[in-house]
Amino acid sequence: MKVDVSAQVKHFPFATREVILSCAQTLSAATVFVMIPLDDGTYDVIVIDAVEGADDALVLELTVTSGAHRGEIVHVNARGLHRSWVDLLGTPATLNVTDGRPRVTLE
Repeated sequence: MKVDVSAQVKHFPFATREVILSCAQTLSAATVFVMIPLDDGTYDVIVIDAVEGADDALVLELTVTSGAHRGEIVHVNARGLHRSWVDLLGTPATLNVTDGRPRVTLE
């Protein structure tokens, strides 16, 4: 299943996420951190959260389950899934990143 997503997949490094979570109440602290693009490649992921966005899009929160980026969290905007956000929770998927453009294939 092809998913229309934003131009780049970005994620917070693990240590940075912990710091952001600890100061999530302070908006200015959260805006200081820069998101790092995920390298081109193929990643096994699991949908850990999904939120309805604008224009029938879903914002998927994926966690990488193998390789050097295991445990990293990735957010992508997806369209055309024809599934509710509840149905997607816990779904395994494959994330392919080519030239910074992600493509999610749900299993």
